[in-house]
Amino acid sequence: MKFQIKTILLFMSFFLSKLELVSQSIISPGYVSGTWTKSSSPYKVTGDVTVPKDSILTIEPGTLIEFQDNYGIKVDGILKADGKLGDSIVFKAASSKAWAGINFVNNSQSDTIRFKYCKFENYKNGYKFGIVNYALYIKNSNPVTISNCLFNYTYSDDKQCGSIYILKNVAFVTDVYFKSKANFINSIATLRVDSAIYFELRRLEFDIPENAGKNGPDLVIANFNGLKGIISDISNKGKTSFVMGIQDSKNVELLNSTLQYKSSLGIRKSKCYVKNVHFENIFITAIKTFDNCTGTIFENCEIRNCGSNVRDIQWNMRYMAMDLQSSGPLFKNCRITDNDAGMIISQQYGAGTPVFLNCEISNNVYYPIYIEGFPTFINCNILSNSTFLRHPGDTLRVLPYSGGVIVATEFYPSRPYFYNTILWGNRDSLGNENSIVFYGNNTTVKADLKNCILQGDSSKGIVGYDENAYKKFQINPNYLSYINSSGIPPGFKDSSTGDYSLTNTCSQTAYAINRGQQGNLLTQYPFSMLKSQYGIDIYNSTDLAGNPRVMDDTIDIGCYESSGTKKALTLRGS
Repeated sequence: MKFQIKTILLFMSFFLSKLELVSQSIISPGYVSGTWTKSSSPYKVTGDVTVPKDSILTIEPGTLIEFQDNYGIKVDGILKADGKLGDSIVFKAASSKAWAGINFVNNSQSDTIRFKYCKFENYKNGYKFGIVNYALYIKNSNPVTISNCLFNYTYSDDKQCGSIYILKNVAFVTDVYFKSKANFINSIATLRVDSAIYFELRRLEFDIPENAGKNGPDLVIANFNGLKGIISDISNKGKTSFVMGIQDSKNVELLNSTLQYKSSLGIRKSKCYVKNVHFENIFITAIKTFDNCTGTIFENCEIRNCGSNVRDIQWNMRYMAMDLQSSGPLFKNCRITDNDAGMIISQQYGAGTPVFLNCEISNNVYYPIYIEGFPTFINCNILSNSTFLRHPGDTLRVLPYSGGVIVATEFYPSRPYFYNTILWGNRDSLGNENSIVFYGNNTTVKADLKNCILQGDSSKGIVGYDENAYKKFQINPNYLSYINSSGIPPGFKDSSTGDYSLTNTCSQTAYAINRGQQGNLLTQYPFSMLKSQYGIDIYNSTDLAGNPRVMDDTIDIGCYESSGTKKALTLRGS
C-alpha cells in the first residue's frame, strides 16, 4: 500500500512538472498577432517583437508576459491589453533582468490604444527617446487610455527609466499607481505628456523614494496648447517625494490634490489654473514659478507647514515655502500659514509681479514675505508673522538685522503695493512690531498702501535698515505712499495673544472692516488689472469665507466681507 501511494505521488509530481512545461509559450523575435491566453502563459519573449500593421494582438486577463532580456514590443497594428480587477495582465522582466518597453510611433490603426488593469515591472531599458527610456512610448498615434494600472520598479540598487511618455496624442490616464524602489530615476519624467492635443490625468499616486536622484520631475506637462488639459486628484504616498513641472503650456488645470513631504510644483512660461490643491508638511519649496506666468491662477489653495528655516548643508540654502520668480501668478482666496520659511518674490527669472487677492498670510516665520519685485496684495490679512536673526540650528553668519515681515531688498528696485489690506501683529527680527521693513537703501525700495490698516503709523509701522551701515534709516516720504490708511486698531479681540478676530463683526464670524475702495471698482487699479489679466470681475467673486466679495458697491478691508450689512465697523478713535 505504501509502495502504491509513493508511486502515485511520483506520477503526480512528474505530471505536474510536465504540465508546467506545457503551460508556457516561447516567443521568438519577429512578428506577433492573435491571442495570448492566461492558460498558455507565461509568454517568454526571447527577442524584439512587432505587431504588424493591420494585425491584432489580444492579451487575455491574467496573462503573464516575461521578457528574457532587454527586449520590447513595437506596435504598428493593434494591441489589446484589457485585464480585469483581480486578474491583471503582467509585463515583467525575467529575474535580475530588465526589459525594453512597448512603443507606438505614428500608429494609424483605427482602434484606441488601451491598457487596462495592467502591471508593468522592472523596465529599466524602456523604449529610448533621446537619452531617456520609457516603458510605454506613444507618439503621433490614436487616443491613449491607460487605467487601473501599476508601474512597479522593484530593484533598489539600479537605475529606473521613465514609465509613460505620450507625445502629440489625446491621452486619458486614470487610476494609475507609480511605485519604485530605485535609488536613481534615470528619466526626464516618470510620466511625461508633451505637445498633447487633449489630456486628462486623474487619480494618480506616486510612491517614489525620497532620496532617489532624478534627472527631472516625476510628472511633466510640456508644450500644451490645446483647449484644455486636466490633472486631478494627484497625491504622493507617505514620506515619499513628488515633483511636478508645467512648462511652455496654457489651459492646464490642476485640481483637488494633496501634496506632502518632499513635493514641489514648478510652473514656467505657462498659464494654468490650480484649484483646491493642498501643500502640507513639505520641508522643501512647495511652489516655484519662473518667467511669464501671467494668467496663472491659484484658487482655494492652502500652503501650510512648508519650507525650512534650517539651512540645507548639502546645497547651502534654505527652502522657502514659495519661490516666485515670474510675472504673475495670482493667488486667489488662498491660505498661506504656519510655514517655517515663507515666500521669496524675485525678478531673477521674471518681473516679480505675483498678485494676492483675499488671502490670509499668517504665522509664518523666517522672511514670511521677502520682496525683490513688484507684488500686489489686495484685500489680504497679513497677521502674526515673524522673523529672527538666526535659527538655533544654523551656525552660518547672517546679517545683524535680517529684515521684517515684509521686506524690500537692494538687489532689484522693489515696490510692493497694498490695497484694502490688514497688516497687524507682525514682528521684525528684533521683536519690534513692524509690519514692513525697507532693507537696502533709501532710494531703491518703495511701498504703496491704500485703504490699509497697518500696526503703527507710517513712521512706526514701516522702518528702514541699511545693510551697509548696519543701522536703521528714516524712510524718505517720496518713497512711501500711505493713502487713506490708518494705524488705529479696529477692535481686535485680544492682540496680546494674537487673536485678531474682531469684537464687532456685524454678525459675521470672519473679520472685515467697512470700508475700503468705493465707486466703480472695475475702473480702479488694481481691480482693472484683475479683469484684464486674469478675467476676474470683483463684483462676481467671493471672499475667503465664500460670501459675495462686494456688498453695497463697497469692498471691505481684509479678506472677508460683512455679509451685506450696511453697518460699518469703524476704527477706534475715528
